[in-house]
Amino acid sequence: MRGENAGKTAVPLPTLARIPFPIMNNLVKPLRTRYLTDQRSIASCRTSELFRKSRVQFLVMQSLFRRDLYMSDMSLFMVLSAAVFAGALVSGLAGFAFSAVAGAILLHVFPPMEAVPLMMACSVAVQAANLFALRNSMDWKGSLVFIIGGLLGIPIAIFLLQNVDTRTIRMVFGAVVALYATYALFCPTLTRLRQMESQSRNALVGFGGGLIGGLTAMPGALPTIWCDMHGLPKSQQRGLVQPFIAVMQLFALALMLSHHSLSSKVLIDFGICVPALAAGTAVGIILFGRINELAFKRIILALLLFRTLPPGLKIK
Repeated sequence: MRGENAGKTAVPLPTLARIPFPIMNNLVKPLRTRYLTDQRSIASCRTSELFRKSRVQFLVMQSLFRRDLYMSDMSLFMVLSAAVFAGALVSGLAGFAFSAVAGAILLHVFPPMEAVPLMMACSVAVQAANLFALRNSMDWKGSLVFIIGGLLGIPIAIFLLQNVDTRTIRMVFGAVVALYATYALFCPTLTRLRQMESQSRNALVGFGGGLIGGLTAMPGALPTIWCDMHGLPKSQQRGLVQPFIAVMQLFALALMLSHHSLSSKVLIDFGICVPALAAGTAVGIILFGRINELAFKRIILALLLFRTLPPGLKIK
């Protein structure tokens, strides 16, 4: 074998450089086409696999997001309902302090631009329910003097808020109310004044209530203290103070709406909390009819004291 091969001349194999380009192109083109097809198939398979994995991950994340969103909405609904129910119960029982009770919760959950209009709308609704439920006890004629004075005091309060630093006024008034409430709670034998016969004094108290109410959001504080100092029974006190507070809050809400309209978010939240608002108001009004005079007096004084506490000391 070696001899035979050794006797023959070896023919060298043609190199790529010696092959003409048209022939080379015809030889390589099928191989290149097949290679590209294989690569596309592999890429397509990998893309399909990645897409399936991404799709599964997307569906899982979407379900988790929907669950978290549902839980968040439920949590907000529960907090909103609890705050509104507590405020409506206290307001239905005492006739005021809805914003003090509900605001201690809502102002830590919602921004002030949403919480304040919502509390004002809810408070006006509670006042309307109180006026209707206790309509036989309402003394509109006797309360008219307080109302006229209060309507004159609110514009002055708005002017002071816009042009003067009123923190000192609010602090002094809060301290006076806190001292009176504390003294009256621990000294129930406080000397009572004579019957409220002077209409000028009643108008002056109403003016102070509107003025202080515009500065501190407590329009019923002064008339309530005035009635307590005269030893009025709970029905008579409620009949005088309730119309005054309702008109002051309605007037304040009208002033706010004249400058800013209620957003759709506030309207939606108000619609959501209507059941809790109605339930709390009904329970409060029922309790008002069942408690005695001493218990009602203590509740009123405790609420006055609670409203004058610094924000950091209130229950959050």
